[in-house]
Formats: sequence, structure tokens, C-alpha cells
Amino acid sequence: MTDYLEQATVFNLAAGRLGNKPFTVSEYNHPAPLDSQAECVPIIASFAAAQDWDGIWLYTYSHSSDEWNREHMNSYFDIDTNPAKWGFMRAGTAIFRHGGIQPLSDISLIPLTGSEEMLSLLVNLHLKHDRGMFGVLTERAQITRYEMLKTQFVSTLAGRSASKDSDGSDPKLNWIVEQGKGFYAAWGLSAWAFAGHAGRFEASTDGRISVTSPSFVAMTVTALDDAAVNESSKILVTACGRCENTGIIFSDDRRTVGRNWGETPVQIEAVEAVLVLPDGNWKCQALGPDGMPSGNVTAYDRYGKGILRLSPQYKTMWYLLAR
Repeated sequence: MTDYLEQATVFNLAAGRLGNKPFTVSEYNHPAPLDSQAECVPIIASFAAAQDWDGIWLYTYSHSSDEWNREHMNSYFDIDTNPAKWGFMRAGTAIFRHGGIQPLSDISLIPLTGSEEMLSLLVNLHLKHDRGMFGVLTERAQITRYEMLKTQFVSTLAGRSASKDSDGSDPKLNWIVEQGKGFYAAWGLSAWAFAGHAGRFEASTDGRISVTSPSFVAMTVTALDDAAVNESSKILVTACGRCENTGIIFSDDRRTVGRNWGETPVQIEAVEAVLVLPDGNWKCQALGPDGMPSGNVTAYDRYGKGILRLSPQYKTMWYLLAR
């Protein structure tokens, strides 16, 4: 989805929010075996946090009722054995549930109707836009997708349009697509989320992160002590490229695997990248598939500056930093 901002599902979802009502998303996924499926949790967790949604459910844990010991992916939507989804759950929790990315303070209320003829106006909007609420809000208030990265747009049945201005401490969401290659970034006080092409990381993060491989990467940097990233003493870095079963067989156009899902074990495309760390005496451990430390990782360069070098040699998508 990172490459297709104009078709991105999250904007139409956000446009469906009604004022003074809880807003939850009950079915969301970027299905396997997409090469970009690891973008799922970083994007939905950070976007939903910024838009101040109340709950997110990924669809689905498992369609199986008798395969509790299965250790490979066997369908498009099941996440129970999918590292590209489960591997980001701790980061997603820090981003969404623990407030790593705060809600945007700029809120715009958009009335769908006037004080009179409410029913006929709603009927006309439905006939014109069906369930496309982004189109409705665009008609009523000429909003854009880029504005939704900076403002919460909330529809109301009637009344006047109103807004609340930013207090200056908002998260910063950026989504840029150039020459068909996109990059999504969400910067919060105690969590960062990224998804995009390797060559876009360095410029899009002001040199803080550079990625060598693979070609498309999802990455999060989350403080586990709820402090700001620059002040945190415990940070989890999560990074993943592709995610596939061993022996999976794609069609020639790489659009489907049919029933050729392959077998155990599931493998991830480990990331090679450099992350510039906040000042401090950092120690880092790579975490194994069970979440336990599996080896030490150098977290400084020869000059003593905090530098984390992610590498496939550590066979992990998790790096736990402490100082």
C-alpha cells in the first residue's frame, strides 16, 4: 500500500468516523504472501494512533480450529504463524495502546447535512458515493489525503463545521510517492514507524536511518519505558523485508501462490541497515524467535558514537537496546 497513496484503505476508513462515537476497525490486513506485507502493523498502528481510533483488530488470528501446532502460513489472512504481523505486535502495542504516537490535536468536524432535510441529503450522498466516506467528506469540505496526515476529520450528522488547532506537540506523518516508489513515516514522541523502499530511508529520515537491503523494508523504533525515544533507556528496533514459507511457489507474475504455500519453517528477509542512536552508552542484544536474547550486537562505531548496524548475520528482526 505504501506505493499507492491515492488508493490507500486507511483514508477511507478514517473518513467513516462519526463524532461522539467510539471508532474501531474490526478487520484489517495486508495479506500474505505480499512482498510488502510487513508494512501492515507499522502503518495501521501509527495511522490509527494519530487519528485517535479506539481499537484495531487484524483479520484474522486463524481460520483453523484443529491445527494449533502448525508452524507455517497456509492462507492469505491468518496471522497466527506470520512473523511479518506477529513480529511487529510489541511495537504496535507501544505505538497504539501505550501512546507512542499521540493523536493529532488538530480536529475538524464536518457536517454531512444542514439542520433541515437531513434524511434526503443523506440519501443523496449515499446514492452518489455509496460507502465511500472519503468521497463524501471531499464533497462536503474539499479535504485531501495529505491533510488527513495532519488533521483528524470527523463527520457529524448536522451542525456547523468546527476545528481545534494544534498545540505544537503533534506526531509527524509523511507519505510520499515518487516515480512509483513510496515511503511512509510516522514520528511520535516515543515511537517511530516506517515503510518504504530502501533507497528512500536516508533522505526521508534526515540521515538517521540508512537501509542497504532488502529493496522494501518495514521498520519501527519504539521506547519500551514510555519515555521519549531520545530519552529512553530501553528501545526495541523491529525490521523486516519479505516473509515466506520455505518452498513457497509463486505464479510467474508473482501475484499468487495458489495452493503452493510451501512448508515449515517460515523465513523473513532480514534487514541490513544503520541506525544512528541517541547519545548514551548503549548495549544491544539480538532476540531470537522466542523473544529471548540470542547474541550481543555492537551499538557504537570506532569513535564511540551510538550506531546500530542491523545485519542478516544476527538472524533476527528484533534488536533490544538498553543504556
